[in-house]
Amino acid sequence: MPRWPCGTSARLEPCYMQDFNQHTRTMGWAKTLLMSLYQHRLKENIQLAMVMSKVEFDSLRSMQAMTLKA
Repeated sequence: MPRWPCGTSARLEPCYMQDFNQHTRTMGWAKTLLMSLYQHRLKENIQLAMVMSKVEFDSLRSMQAMTLKA
């Protein structure tokens, strides 16, 4: 569960990104293409592609493959 160090809704997005980036490094995801795209402000495109696909993913690899097609 993510921690919200800032505590205010106005700063929730930057705090979430900081926590997300820390988590991806800890989990070893930071070097994958999907995480690189997400961290470089392409998350809106990734989120849109996931919503439009209406697909459930069984692995990070399958999610990456779908994202690259979008």
